[in-house]
Amino acid sequence: MATPITKNAKKTIDTQMVKIDAKTAQAWLDEFNTHNRNIRAPHVTSLARDMAAGRWTFNGAPIVFAADGTLLDGQHRLAAIAKAKCAIPFLVIRGVSAESQHTMDTGSRRSAADAYSLAGRGNHAGRATAVARFALIIEDKVDNEKVSTAELFEYLDKNPLILKCVESNGARWNGTGMTPRVYDYCTWRLTEIDEADATQFFTSLKELTALPEGSPIMALHKRLLVRSGNGTLRKQARRRGSGVARLPGMERVA
Repeated sequence: MATPITKNAKKTIDTQMVKIDAKTAQAWLDEFNTHNRNIRAPHVTSLARDMAAGRWTFNGAPIVFAADGTLLDGQHRLAAIAKAKCAIPFLVIRGVSAESQHTMDTGSRRSAADAYSLAGRGNHAGRATAVARFALIIEDKVDNEKVSTAELFEYLDKNPLILKCVESNGARWNGTGMTPRVYDYCTWRLTEIDEADATQFFTSLKELTALPEGSPIMALHKRLLVRSGNGTLRKQARRRGSGVARLPGMERVA
């Protein structure tokens, strides 16, 4: 078990690699987390999932204590260790000035899209990670909208077709009434079943060509335009004869 933090009377900076277990993490939180922001439970849950699943990797970010023992930085990671009931190695720094706390966590956050792009995994990092996050949430793989970068990387590695679809989709979502994220997700899921049929379906959904009377694709097209509330799209639909302006409830989104 890791040694609990004690007050640093010498006021010198001390660094040590410590494998922090759940019992120690909770003890440090209970005794030394006396001057910090409120803990954000979704973030703790996300970190704990990564730790429990073995996705957490050492990145050099330390757990920081002031000279008097007060925990300055690392409460969410400690809370995640306690929640995941695991042991994780961290760099622990003792003796930092308490006044330095206001400068912590003030840098520009590296988003999942930033990390994905830096890893050289494609030129459409933002859309690919958005689809993965959307999938994890709507498929109940996570219990809230806080999804970690490690979870997104793992999901995209298991589903490489996502990036392929995103790269080929370009701006084809425009004019369908869908957001890019929803369009990318739907094209991916249908392409998994049959790529040729998926291509034909989405082409018909946007261009409305050679559709018979009463076509379900036409009905879907109308519904999407209504839900989008996009006046420009509705005008385009009228020019193409989709009759969106006559749909019940249209006045509520005009």
